[in-house]
Amino acid sequence: MSEALIICDEKKRVGGKIVKVCVKLRDDLVERVMISGDFFVDPAEKFEELLQELSCMRIRKDEVVTVVAELLKKKELEFSGVTTEDILEVLNKILQ
Repeated sequence: MSEALIICDEKKRVGGKIVKVCVKLRDDLVERVMISGDFFVDPAEKFEELLQELSCMRIRKDEVVTVVAELLKKKELEFSGVTTEDILEVLNKILQ
C-alpha cells in the first residue's frame, strides 16, 4: 500500500465566498473528501452527516464526483454563498 496523498483546491465566488475541497488519495482510490469554506448551509446537521460519510470513503477516483453529487442531492442541502456545482467543479479540478 502506498502513502496517502492529500490534494486541495478552492474556488472564490463573485462576492467573496470561498469553497475549499480536499481529497485524500491512496493507490488511485479516494479515501476521504473534505469540504469547507466561508459559506452557510442548511440544515447544518445534514451537512455534518455528509462530511462524516465523505470521511470514510474508499472508492475509485473516476466514481467520486458521481457519488458526491448523489450524496449532496440526497441530503437536500441549501447553500448560501456557494452552489453544489461549485463544490463539484473544484472536486473535478482536483481529480483531473
